[in-house]
Amino acid sequence: MREQTDSSQLAARVQQIEEQLGPGTGVYWFGYRDPTLLYYLGQPVETIEGMSALLEVQQQDSGDPVLVLADRRLWDKAVARFPELPEMYRVVDTVRFWPTRQIMLMVPVGE
Repeated sequence: MREQTDSSQLAARVQQIEEQLGPGTGVYWFGYRDPTLLYYLGQPVETIEGMSALLEVQQQDSGDPVLVLADRRLWDKAVARFPELPEMYRVVDTVRFWPTRQIMLMVPVGE
């Protein structure tokens, strides 16, 4: 895990991952929202509403790459409820955001 990150540094990391994934990458929040990050990204970020919606995002039909920014605490709760999630998502990076919050940057397995 990296040292504490601010919104501009997190945006730069998101953009690096987007470049690796390719054009059309959809960026999603899960249990985490930061208006300042939206400013630095300069693009919309869709919200995943509810734990079961993680299953739907991973299985989207568009074929476009997906990047999920997930709060670690909520992710752990989602995994307790849906134990198959760790097999569906791969953690690309984990950053410490603010003193106590960990943000996981994840892509579906196979991307």
